[in-house]
Amino acid sequence: MNRDSARTLEFLYRRGLLSSADLEFGRPTVGETSISHRSFLVSVQGRPRWFVKSGDPARSHGRDLGMESAVHRLAARHPPLAEVIPRCRLIRADGNLLVMEAVSGEHIAPPLSVNGHADQDQEGALRAYGAAVGRVHLTMPPRFGGAPWMLSALLPQWGTYSWLPPSCGAFLRRLAAVREIRAVFDRTRAQWLPGRLVHGDLRWANAIFDAGHSPPRVWLVDWELATSGDPAWDLGSVIADVAVSNAFDNRDGADWKRTLALCRPFFAAYHGAVRPAPQEWQSRMERSLRYAGIRLVQSVIEIGHDSEPALLQAEQMLLPAMHAFLFEAAAPPDLIHRPEAFEAQA
Repeated sequence: MNRDSARTLEFLYRRGLLSSADLEFGRPTVGETSISHRSFLVSVQGRPRWFVKSGDPARSHGRDLGMESAVHRLAARHPPLAEVIPRCRLIRADGNLLVMEAVSGEHIAPPLSVNGHADQDQEGALRAYGAAVGRVHLTMPPRFGGAPWMLSALLPQWGTYSWLPPSCGAFLRRLAAVREIRAVFDRTRAQWLPGRLVHGDLRWANAIFDAGHSPPRVWLVDWELATSGDPAWDLGSVIADVAVSNAFDNRDGADWKRTLALCRPFFAAYHGAVRPAPQEWQSRMERSLRYAGIRLVQSVIEIGHDSEPALLQAEQMLLPAMHAFLFEAAAPPDLIHRPEAFEAQA
């Protein structure tokens, strides 16, 4: 056992989260799952028990668990939120270390197109996903956080994007040079409507589907970018995720109509959880389409971090969908005007 694993077990023992019997007879194991934060999955007798996550003490490169800690504190007072995030058993006083109960399940598989629709298993996962996101958006937190940086990514304040790989910076500079794209970014940024709890970084890797639960449920994890924000950003992030998966699965780019067809189970369950007023629902859907276009720009950058060829491929595959969501896409009329029928289909 390496030093980090031993320290993790010692820490949990001192905090009363592991017993001496666990250490002696439970054959505890510690698996590191770090990406942006130091993270460890602790199993006892072969079963996951704890997930330990710590931030960078210097909080460099935005690695701060303060937002995630704030969300777990909110969950203690908001039962709908507590139903969809792992239970947190310990938050260090500075908010930069958390111990959560390990949850069971698998990351949601990207939906594949089957005659324009997700298959039956994926529909179930997408419905659980939509219901989970809806419960999040029922929470009205105190103001914290801010709008995603991508909404302002084309403003001159970012200079030459020197902190990004050169090809990613060049990609953003190309977009910023197009007046129409700058203008739609500006209009979309002006539509930001804060006030609800927003995950801020919804993606397949942050949604864990537990098919063994009755009914099936989704756990939402990794809340570092949570904010008091516009729920339509989370919805746009889901649309963009589906568009990326669909584009690369079909190797022919992402068609916005096909993408929205695949999203139907998600939005059916989401509407059922939130029950927004008709005018609010229409406005939220319209904003989510514009946000999906901006989130696709973020997807190109994230893929482009690997290499310049990867960026060029992502740009070729995703820019048509970005343009469609920013300038052309419209939510299906049945979703806007007859959500009760839409839910019945799900």
